[in-house]
Amino acid sequence: MLRWLGLAALCFVAGSAAVAQSGAPAQPIRDDPAYDGRFTFVRLASLVLTLDDPELFNHPIVFMWEPGFWNLTDREAESFREYLLKGGFAVFEDFDGSQQWNHFEAQMRRALPEGRLVGLKTTHPIFDSFFRIKDINAILHPMYGLRPSYYGIFEDNDPAKRLLVIANFDNDVPEHWEWSGQGLYPVDASNEAYKLGVNYVLYGVMH
Repeated sequence: MLRWLGLAALCFVAGSAAVAQSGAPAQPIRDDPAYDGRFTFVRLASLVLTLDDPELFNHPIVFMWEPGFWNLTDREAESFREYLLKGGFAVFEDFDGSQQWNHFEAQMRRALPEGRLVGLKTTHPIFDSFFRIKDINAILHPMYGLRPSYYGIFEDNDPAKRLLVIANFDNDVPEHWEWSGQGLYPVDASNEAYKLGVNYVLYGVMH
């Protein structure tokens, strides 16, 4: 079963990258389709779902790009907190530098004032949920060559419990997915980036 889940996750991440390619035709962002019970990977921000949309609770995993520019309303902060504490899993991606980090941390504090962002090591199970990633720091920022850091917020701030949030800081993992077919970035780094995405999806649905 885990093998099939991994294959499905890999196909999804690859499909997401393909749609993001510059040659893809413009599509409307959302036409309010009714939820039909199928697993759907949801992108956050002002794109697909807002954090105060009741539909958010139908999706176990949410993904946000550029949280260094993210501004929560009070209603969104309350809804996001409820989502995470009820079992949701959030991935934050594509932000760098102290200014963006401080902004992201301040917004997270509004949603989870008691939550602590702590550094994650390669030994955490999320980096071995399907693919074993030997060195998470080797997936450098594709544009700037920065060495990334990975942070998480745990349920009850207990590292033995479920991850509610993971943040890939000083990195842009989806950039590897988006341009993997264009030869812009090293193949090995792109392969590791796909593995990381699959691991995130599987961790989210299994926890």
